[in-house]
Amino acid sequence: MTRARELANLGNNTTDLGAINAVYDAGGLTGRNLIINGAMTVAQRGTSGTMTGDNQYISLDRWGSRTYGGTGRFSVAQNTTVPSGQTFTNSLKATVTTTATSGTYGYAIKQFLEGYTVNQLRTGTSDALKSTLSFWARSSVAGTYCCSVRGTAGAASYVFEYTLAADTWTKIEHTIAEPTTTTPSWDRTNAADYLLEWSLGGQTSKQTATTESWHDGNYTSTLNQTDWIATSGATFYLTGVQLEVGSIATPFEHKPYVQDVTECLRYFNRYRKTNSYGEFVTIRTYSATQGTGIHQFPTPMRAAPSLSIDKTVNTTYFAYNLNAISITGTDGNNTSCGFHATSASNAFVTGGGAVIQSNGVQDISFNLDAEL
Repeated sequence: MTRARELANLGNNTTDLGAINAVYDAGGLTGRNLIINGAMTVAQRGTSGTMTGDNQYISLDRWGSRTYGGTGRFSVAQNTTVPSGQTFTNSLKATVTTTATSGTYGYAIKQFLEGYTVNQLRTGTSDALKSTLSFWARSSVAGTYCCSVRGTAGAASYVFEYTLAADTWTKIEHTIAEPTTTTPSWDRTNAADYLLEWSLGGQTSKQTATTESWHDGNYTSTLNQTDWIATSGATFYLTGVQLEVGSIATPFEHKPYVQDVTECLRYFNRYRKTNSYGEFVTIRTYSATQGTGIHQFPTPMRAAPSLSIDKTVNTTYFAYNLNAISITGTDGNNTSCGFHATSASNAFVTGGGAVIQSNGVQDISFNLDAEL
């Protein structure tokens, strides 16, 4: 039988795990994991960091942290503690650094999926498809935990519970019902469509008694959610996260590292230089103080990104006595951006060229951000 025929037959198969695994072993099920960086291999922002507020990305690419306005804090790190006997090398490790009592506020690890990614689930239609979420989790605080999937702007929610013993890796597999609800205006393009959250402390206003079914409203947990954030030094690990079409959890899809990186670059690109006079962008200097240049992204980004620089733009860090670097709106899109640089001391030659570069040996990062 040809591989094409095997895959065609598999499309109608939702119960025979043996048949599915046979095609998987033969390499016929690549590209099925909708999660990005599910093996926690990419960490452009750094291998560890501590949140300072809500809705932040502080370490592993595509994995954000939530406080919903609360004062509790936890660090996030790329860790090498993984389930024994499995094929993973990294995990996400969250550690409580500032305790809080959940209730008014909630705490979570999250990943947004854009409309282009989720479209294959046919969200909001009568022929919507089931999907299966699988992952490995471990916590130092035993108890009941919740995972939620929410549609655009939290207009519809799906919540399920799972149980963890203390300091024990557990594999969770859960089939999510067809998202037939039409309440959200499901996004079909590059905006946020699915929000997956692993709750670490339940927010009362977002708790529900309805589990394992889609229903209207913005919900992230049940009343049974363990208040992990209340324990100083508590740890929570997550790895092997996979979301796939269908009602069966297949073995985790390990993507080539270059694919993991490329998928992450769609949302965030850290452009870092650590060498002497590290060069970022060549510019055309149209006056003694002003210059512009185009930077091509290594892969198309989700949208035109914002720019942040982790060092003050001044003569200490940048050559040509620069005092401002920005993205020009007219030259910015999802494939490239125009950089505009200003020299505070007329260091440019009118009608000439220059380079946005560090002043001597520095460690400088340009952060191009198009995250959801």
